[in-house]
Amino acid sequence: QQSEEDLVRTGSLSSMNGNGVHHPSPPPTVEDSVSQSNMEVPIPFDSNNSNTPNYHDIFVSQKKKEETFRNGMVKFNIKPSHGVKYLVQYGLLENKPESVAQFMRTAPSLTPTAVGEYLGGDKPFQIEVMHYYVDSISFQGMSFID
Repeated sequence: QQSEEDLVRTGSLSSMNGNGVHHPSPPPTVEDSVSQSNMEVPIPFDSNNSNTPNYHDIFVSQKKKEETFRNGMVKFNIKPSHGVKYLVQYGLLENKPESVAQFMRTAPSLTPTAVGEYLGGDKPFQIEVMHYYVDSISFQGMSFID
């Protein structure tokens, strides 16, 4: 079995993939989830012309952000609390229960086991996340079997 560092370095999610968390619509891409974060990518400007954006730097910055987000998902699948801490540390996730719940509902490639492990935690923050997560699910139109 690969270590956490190997999985993060290679970005491999192949051993982590499952059916994912049920989404009413197709799950968003990594790029969609990354773009929803509060971290704004600054637009660097070329030093020769202050009115022209340096698109290479923008591209490199965005790619690094996407890679960091993927690494956070791998960490989450291995140890959910470490994945959340990592994403918060890098500014890709707010340290708020509603933000963590939204991340778990929308981020691609999170395993149901890892999501369940985090939601089933006994720490007060995890319990708050669980409440936001459940509240975000629409049960309208569903029938319950007796």
